[in-house]
Amino acid sequence: MNTHDKCIEAIREAIQYLDTNIPDWASRIDLKRFEFVLDSRCIAGQLGLNTYDSKGFDSPLSTDDPDFNWSYAFMDSAWREIVKARQVKCV
Repeated sequence: MNTHDKCIEAIREAIQYLDTNIPDWASRIDLKRFEFVLDSRCIAGQLGLNTYDSKGFDSPLSTDDPDFNWSYAFMDSAWREIVKARQVKCV
């Protein structure tokens, strides 16, 4: 599985968890505060979830992986787009 696919799979798992356990979760995300790398501003952090146990809310790669920086940027962008799309549907 390539880096892109690992990122997509991690996001899918997280969305499945959120949709099952936190109805209307996207409406609770403040994209002006959102920063993928900061525990208190990431998706899990803004929802009050334990960011250390939140699979799928972080890059699926370790910082030792040469593709980590790409993965981080992709995950940040993807989460922003998903939240935006979900927030528009809520309006």
